[in-house]
Amino acid sequence: MNGFAQILRLLGIVITALAIPVSLLTLFGLSGLPESDPLWIKILCVVWAFVNFVALPFILAGFAMRYTFDLSVHFAAVLFGLISLVFILVLTEMVPGSLPSVAFLALPPSLYLIGCVFNKQSKS
Repeated sequence: MNGFAQILRLLGIVITALAIPVSLLTLFGLSGLPESDPLWIKILCVVWAFVNFVALPFILAGFAMRYTFDLSVHFAAVLFGLISLVFILVLTEMVPGSLPSVAFLALPPSLYLIGCVFNKQSKS
């Protein structure tokens, strides 16, 4: 299991580093939201984009510190929840966007949370 954790950690670092510019491109993609969209969708997208920019560097630091950064766990959980909501909105075509880019942005918090679980199991 230690080898799996090492691979997961390395994969998480690489994907999170790549996800930072992808999140910027996705934000620009979401800036084209139609004026007719409900206010709650616009607020959700802005909150999601803000949490994305704040959380991804913390998640990257958490990977580098081997999952011991508690704030990163909270950011990863919140980001995963928000990405799930945005994924559903893109899937139902309520928000314009690319499913592959939103799915890619879901990888860092997913890998981080899986890594936290495996790290806690290996310490027990």
